[in-house]
Amino acid sequence: MTIQQLTYFREIAVTRNYTQAAANLYVAQPSISHSIQKLEDELNVPLFIRNPNKTIELTRYGKAFLPTAEKVLDTIREGTAEIEHLRNPYSGIVKIASAFASSYEPFLYLLQAFSATEHSRDIVLRPIVIHDAENFLSLLPSGDIDLLMAVNVSGSQIQSVPFIYEELMAYIPNSNPLSQAKSVKLSELEPFELLAPAQDAPLHEWILDMYRSEGLSPQVSVLDTTEKSNWDSLLSTIVYDQKKVCIFPRVPVRFKYITPVPIDHPMNSRPVSIAWATNRALSPAVRYVRDYIINLFKKQ
Repeated sequence: MTIQQLTYFREIAVTRNYTQAAANLYVAQPSISHSIQKLEDELNVPLFIRNPNKTIELTRYGKAFLPTAEKVLDTIREGTAEIEHLRNPYSGIVKIASAFASSYEPFLYLLQAFSATEHSRDIVLRPIVIHDAENFLSLLPSGDIDLLMAVNVSGSQIQSVPFIYEELMAYIPNSNPLSQAKSVKLSELEPFELLAPAQDAPLHEWILDMYRSEGLSPQVSVLDTTEKSNWDSLLSTIVYDQKKVCIFPRVPVRFKYITPVPIDHPMNSRPVSIAWATNRALSPAVRYVRDYIINLFKKQ
């Protein structure tokens, strides 16, 4: 039994067609047929049923053998990838996540800039956008992600470094004259009901502290927990339809009926950090991407 036979077997099991399998693997169809025949002789059972209309079906033996074949091929692939990683440490997949509400714009800039680096052919960035921030920090120690770009990153198994600031904007319905201003003060926004994130969100307290610092007490409408992952649509509906205002980071969405306006306040920006787990060793590729991010934004 060879790796080639298992590869041919899996491809036929997927395509259910000898001709298509041969084309996908760039081999002659007789080669596949001969290899499968030898595999069936070795196992002493038929793996496929060849129907008169040239369609292929797995026999009960083929169905039983397929998971084993896939497991063997996947194990070999993983082993080959590990050897390649040892041969070239600056290779592999780096899973990097961004919180949509705090670092999406620098995230997009990073992905574009990294594509021009010397290691971009060997290191593949797998971007992950997190819309729901609840318990998202657990993704780092668990290994579900390698790096995280977000605000207020902390934890016993997490280390982080601030690398850029995000700007908070006032999202105002176009029907409100303040939407035409170059910037607004919180005292100008106070008469209007404020749509705020859920109370357990760090941004909620940050916004209220902004108002408190000027002795202001806005009327607050808290976003339902079940809706907090749909900020882009909420800004276009609740803010506009209900004539509210909202303070939120700049997001890469064009709005038709509301306008983001800069806020004249010393707390109108928050530091965004790059974070990684301390409970497991970072690969050279992850360390390279982490350091690249920090140095990239130092130049901005």
